[in-house]
Amino acid sequence: MPRKQSINGEREITLSFLRGDINDKFIADIETGWTAQFKGDKYHLFNEREDQHGNKEFDAVLDFFHHFNGRWHM
Repeated sequence: MPRKQSINGEREITLSFLRGDINDKFIADIETGWTAQFKGDKYHLFNEREDQHGNKEFDAVLDFFHHFNGRWHM
């Protein structure tokens, strides 16, 4: 899972959800605005991308920056 850190403490990760027997049960429901826990931090999903096979990828920003930086406002 790629993780990007900026000088100001901003952290961003990229999450990928691949089609498969287990993921097919919920992958259609995953969307922008969901949250994910990673290494003890809460992230908000945004910038949804879906490929021709139905796999989904999201960028996710740290909870603090989601709430306090208008740039991440959804």
